[in-house]
Amino acid sequence: MTLIQLLSASPQNTDQVQMQEINNQLLQMTSTPQFYQECIAILLNPETSQGIKLNAMGVFHRLGIKQFWRQFDPQLKSAILSQIPSILVSTLTMPVCETLSDDIISLAIPSGEWPDFYPILLQLFEKDENYLRAALILTKSMCKLIKNPDNARSPLYPQSVKVHEEFSQLILPILTKICSEVNDFSILNYN
Repeated sequence: MTLIQLLSASPQNTDQVQMQEINNQLLQMTSTPQFYQECIAILLNPETSQGIKLNAMGVFHRLGIKQFWRQFDPQLKSAILSQIPSILVSTLTMPVCETLSDDIISLAIPSGEWPDFYPILLQLFEKDENYLRAALILTKSMCKLIKNPDNARSPLYPQSVKVHEEFSQLILPILTKICSEVNDFSILNYN
């Protein structure tokens, strides 16, 4: 079965044995870089149904990012990170986008695996409303990372302090500018 066929399988129309087989096939697929590229293509395709996109995000995020991120090679990590802003702009629901953003930020920023995060974030703030929303989601995730007390116990804490200082110096003027220029504050509403 193709990834789309697996993601299209509905638990309501599939018995438990078939669902277990589908889950096993999806788990096997997560070991290949092509799986993540296919998931990203599904997520970014405007013609893909919302249900399949949500299934793709669930598998991509739960099986891929959360379980295997540390095992990914640097090229795969870089390819995934380069697509995160576009995924956040896709038609996924806000809670799904926020959860993905929180996990990506907590994995990639403290370890230094997203070195071009700040330039990307700055570019997002300069684009249209959808990308502004993506920038705000990533900003919110960075704020959560900064305020997390567990970070002080991390071996990466000294690097984190520098990242936090850079972030506040970068983001505060941008947010001040946005708030002073915006006429419709609904974009600042995360819900």
